[in-house]
Amino acid sequence: MSESAAFDPIIQKGNIVCYRLFDVGEEIDLAAAERLLRQPGERFEFRLAPGKRRALQVRNPPLRVNLGDVTLNFGSDEVRAEVAATVWDYAVLSMVFRIPIPPGTRWSQLIARAPLYGAESKGATALDSSARAMAHELFEALKKAVKAPFVSTIFEDYTLYFLEDIGGAEVCSRLAGDRILAELALGEPRIGDALSAVTMKPVLENVYQYKQGDLVLIDWDTAVVVEPSGERDISDVIEFALTHLLEFRFYDDLLDQKIASLYDSIDAKRGWVPGAYYSSISREANYRYIEITEFIERVENSLKVVGDFYIAYIYRGAIKRFRISDWGASITRKLNLMARVSELLQGEVNVYRSHALELIVILLICFEIISALVRNR
Repeated sequence: MSESAAFDPIIQKGNIVCYRLFDVGEEIDLAAAERLLRQPGERFEFRLAPGKRRALQVRNPPLRVNLGDVTLNFGSDEVRAEVAATVWDYAVLSMVFRIPIPPGTRWSQLIARAPLYGAESKGATALDSSARAMAHELFEALKKAVKAPFVSTIFEDYTLYFLEDIGGAEVCSRLAGDRILAELALGEPRIGDALSAVTMKPVLENVYQYKQGDLVLIDWDTAVVVEPSGERDISDVIEFALTHLLEFRFYDDLLDQKIASLYDSIDAKRGWVPGAYYSSISREANYRYIEITEFIERVENSLKVVGDFYIAYIYRGAIKRFRISDWGASITRKLNLMARVSELLQGEVNVYRSHALELIVILLICFEIISALVRNR
């Protein structure tokens, strides 16, 4: 048996955290939402560890709502999960399911269960349904505080393994570069051949450590956080990055729809006199350009990391791994395309107006000539 195969840490304390994020409108008035939701015993806060609040400057701190427990069916197993929701001012509802890991669970056992939480599993489908139902109920309660309310079909799912006790700093340090860490992140139980070094390398390049006893691995759909203190600032920052990913995906899809609609509208009126119709399309394109540009600026400025370089490192690592810059570049390219189409349409309208004015002048001249001829006769 190889050294890596024999390495099988025991997890004494931890949770599997499943996120489901939904876009429900353009903006949420958090003060109004708090008034609508407040009940005795509920807490609304962005949970950052003491001393970290100066490191993270949240422009408009979200509301954290405790929704109680729910039973989830993962294959043949039923598990209880604590459910909370985070309400973000840019109209994202983040449903957070926290499933306790039984004390004494071996790492290999956790890897074996990892596929149950994958996007294609039956358990994930059941979790999706539960998340949608709870998000819809919360959305209905918040509706009066939501600007332009709707529920998008696009949602974001993510799994985070939050581990507090895996055997100490020595075990954590060894885990940082080990194959079993990549296997958990990828949800790949070792059946037959182990993962190749080529597969593991890009995953393990996204490992971060501040002390020997902690560890963070961020992959595109999974994260592993080892945090002996139990502080949730790292998981909160990852959740924050996920809200950005969801919003960029939503607006990228919205732009696809708007550009396709724009082309269809132009094509439908081809051969017609453009006039006010093209002006209307141009105004719509300009409105969307301003709306989406304002949104991107608001999201990008919603969090400032100013004091804790490690928190900043994790946040930037999550942004990079989620490829949010690629989504931003795609949105920028489509916005520029929409702006260019708007300019072309406005040019067509200006040409039409110029021709119309010339025609009016010609008609007036003809009228004067004809009037003069009639008078002379």
